[in-house]
Amino acid sequence: DPARSRPKPRPGGQWGEAVAAAQRMHTMNVLLLPLATLPIVARRAADIVLVKVHVQGQPVRTLQRPAAEAVSRSLGRVGRALAPQGSKNAERCMLFDAGGLELHPATNALHAWSTAAHLQVGGMSLDVVWEPAEVASLVLPAVVPFVGVPLTPVIKTLGCAAEECRWVWEGLPTDTASGSRDGEWQPLGFGRTYTPSDADLGSRLRVRAAPPATSRALAALPLLACVAEAAAAVEAPPARPLLVRRLGALRRAAAAGRGGSGAGILRVLSYNILADCYSRHWGAAGGLHSYCSPRLTRPAHRMPRLLAEVLAFSPDVALLQEVDRKWFETFWAPSMRQLGFSCVYTSKAGATSSEGLAAFVRTGALEMVEMREVSLAIGPSGAPAAAAPLLDSHAGTREGVRRLPTVAQLLLLREAAPGGSGGDGSSGSGERRHALVANTHLYFSNPAMHVRLLQTAALLEEMDSWAEHLPAATPRIVAGDLNADASDAAIKLLTTGRVEAGDPDWLHGALNWAPSLELEEAAGVAARQAAATLGAGWDAVGDAEVEAAWARLADGSDDGVGVAAGADGAACPDATFEGARRVAREHHLLRVAATTLARSPDERTDEQAAGGRGAVTRLAASILDDAARGRSLYTSRPLAAAEVARQLQLPLAAVSTPANDVQATSWYTRAHTRLGELMQRLLKAKVELRSRAASEGSAAALAAGEAAEVRLWAARAAGVCLSHPKPLQSVYSLDSPPTHVVPRYATSIDWICVDAERLEVVGVAPRPPLQELTRDVAMPSAEWPSDHISLVADLAWR
Repeated sequence: DPARSRPKPRPGGQWGEAVAAAQRMHTMNVLLLPLATLPIVARRAADIVLVKVHVQGQPVRTLQRPAAEAVSRSLGRVGRALAPQGSKNAERCMLFDAGGLELHPATNALHAWSTAAHLQVGGMSLDVVWEPAEVASLVLPAVVPFVGVPLTPVIKTLGCAAEECRWVWEGLPTDTASGSRDGEWQPLGFGRTYTPSDADLGSRLRVRAAPPATSRALAALPLLACVAEAAAAVEAPPARPLLVRRLGALRRAAAAGRGGSGAGILRVLSYNILADCYSRHWGAAGGLHSYCSPRLTRPAHRMPRLLAEVLAFSPDVALLQEVDRKWFETFWAPSMRQLGFSCVYTSKAGATSSEGLAAFVRTGALEMVEMREVSLAIGPSGAPAAAAPLLDSHAGTREGVRRLPTVAQLLLLREAAPGGSGGDGSSGSGERRHALVANTHLYFSNPAMHVRLLQTAALLEEMDSWAEHLPAATPRIVAGDLNADASDAAIKLLTTGRVEAGDPDWLHGALNWAPSLELEEAAGVAARQAAATLGAGWDAVGDAEVEAAWARLADGSDDGVGVAAGADGAACPDATFEGARRVAREHHLLRVAATTLARSPDERTDEQAAGGRGAVTRLAASILDDAARGRSLYTSRPLAAAEVARQLQLPLAAVSTPANDVQATSWYTRAHTRLGELMQRLLKAKVELRSRAASEGSAAALAAGEAAEVRLWAARAAGVCLSHPKPLQSVYSLDSPPTHVVPRYATSIDWICVDAERLEVVGVAPRPPLQELTRDVAMPSAEWPSDHISLVADLAWR
C-alpha cells in the first residue's frame, strides 16, 4: 500500500533540558547498536538526524543527515557502517513498522525512524525503540573524595527526571603503594549521593545511573545508562581540631538557649570561601603559595573541605561570597540541592565576572519566597537620597561607584511551618513568620571607605523599600564580607544607624581612592603637558635644546599637574578640599610613575639608539609618541620618566637611564623623599580641613539651617550625614578576633548583623584567636580552607 509506506510526518514530543539544548543546535539523535541482543535506540530533536552506529570492537560512528531527506540516504550510510571490515559493499538495511510493512525508502528520515519497529540488516533483525528515557550525561565533580564528605554527580537526562533514575555506587580497592587496582568493582550504596567512609580509604569510586525503562526498552538499558568515575582515590581529610572546638561551643550554646529545647532556632552561616578564579595570583612572590602548599589550595582539595565545614554547622541559611560560577554549577548546587537546600547564585556585574554570591536555604526549615538581585554600582537613580549632594559635587566618586561590579542578594524567607507564638505576623495567629536577609561582598579597595559606606546605605535603603510591603514584625539580617572593620563608617551606619558628615572615612576615601581623585584624567593631563612642553620639531635639535625646553616646564610647576584654582584664579592652599586633592594627586602620580620607571628599560631604547640620537632626544621622542597614542604614566615608562622629572625638577638626562644604573639612584632616593613630604602635607591638610569645615559648618547651620551644612560638607569636605532608622546588632562583639588573615594583615571584615528587636542571638561559633589563625603563617592552611573564617549564629524570633 503506497499510502501506508509513505506516512505523513508527525511532531515530536517534549524532551526536557537535554533535548532543549539539542533543539537549539538543530540536531536529531539516533543511537544504533547492531547487536542481536540490543535494540536500536532512536531519538528526535529537530531538523538534523544523528545516527550513532556502534559495531562491537570499533568506535562509535556518528552519521549526520537532514531529518527531512529520504530515509534511504541514512540507511545507506548505516549499511556501509555495518559492513564487515575491508568490505566495499554496504549491508542492505530496511525499516519495518509494527505491522511488518516496510517503510518506503522515500519516507523522510524523521517519520521513518519514529514509526519503525524493526531494522533488517542483512539476515539480522533488530528492534527499534523510539525515544526511551535516557541518561544523556553523568559527571562526578573534579574533587578529591574525602571521607565524610558527600559526593553528588551532575546528571542530564532525556525523557525522565533525575529522581526517577536508579543509582549504584561501586568501589575498587587500589594498592596505595603502587597505585594499581586490585580486585573487582564492589557495590557500596544506592542513591544519588554517597558519603565515603573509612572503609573506602584508598579505593576508587564510580557511580552508575540508569533511567526508568519500559518493557520494550529494558533490553536497551546498557545503552541508556551512564557511568562516572571519581577523579582520585578516597582520602582522609586534614584534621581540623579548631573546627571541632567551634562546633562544640555552638552546640553547647544552642543547648543552653531557649530552655535547652532548641525550638525555633534559626542558624545562619556566612562564609567567604576564596574564589579559585583568583588563583593566578597565588604563585607570585609573597603570594599565597609562599606559605601554603599548592596541594592544599587546589579547588579539588579545598571545595570538599569547604562543603564539609558548611554541612558540619548544619545551617538553615548559608550565605557564601567569592563563589566561582563553575563550581556553583558543578559542585555546590548539585550537592546542596540533594541535601535538601534551595540554591540561588548571583554573579558580580560584568561580562568577564566569574565569581559571585550564593545562598542556600534548608527547605525543611524555611521557604525562599523571593530573591532579588541588587546592583550596588550606584547610579543616579540608585543613590541613597541623602548622598545625592555628595555625588553631585564629586564627579570622580560618582563615576567610580557607577562602574563597580558589586552586587547583593536580598532573600525573603518564610518559616516552612509555624513556630513560636505572639507578635504581628507570628505563628500565634497561625501565620508563618518572615525574615528579610541580605548577602553581599562590598567593594574591596582599601582606600574606598566612603564607597563601602555608600554601598551599605544603598543596601539598607533597598531593604527598607521592600520591608514596607512586609509584615511589621519581619526581622532583617545583613551578612557577608563587608571589607570593613568595626572602626569603618559602613559598620557604624549598620550598628548605630548614623554616620556624620564629618566622619573621617569620607575625607580619607575622597583623597585616596583613585577614581575620586580622577587620577586617570590627571595622568592624561600630565602626558599631554609633557608633550606640549617639548613641542614639535624636537628631532631637529640635540639633547641640549630638548633640556632647555624641558626646563621651562620645571620652572613653571612647583606642584604641577592639574593645580586647582579658586574663584580668583589663584592656586588653592593645601587646607582646602581642592588643595588637599591636588597634593593627593601629586603623591599618587609620583608613586605610580616611580614604580613604572623602576621597571626594565623601554623596548624601544635599542632601536632608537641605532638612529644615532642622544639619550635625552630618544626619551623626548618616546614621550611625544606615547602621548600621541593616548598612553599615560601607568603604562608608559617614558611618560613616567617625564612625571618623575617634573615633580623632582630634574633634567630629562637624570631619568633617561635604566633604573639599575648608578645615576638612577639619585632620582629614586629623591622620589622617596618627595613622597614622604607630600604625605606629611596631606595628613596636615586633612586635619586642618576637618577642623575648618566643622567650624564653618556650625556657623552655617546656625545661620541657614541643616541644608546649608549638608551643602557645605558635600562641597568642602566630601561628606554627608547618613542615617538609618533601624540599626542592627552584630552577633559578635565589635572587638572579636580577626575573620581574615593573610601575611602582614589581619582584620575583622566579615559580619552578621541582625534586628535585635525581633531576633535574639542564642549563640555563635566562636572566632579563634589570632595565634591560632597564624599557626601556619596565615590563611588558608591545612586547618583553614579559605583566607576567611566562617561566621555562624543561632537566632530565635522574639
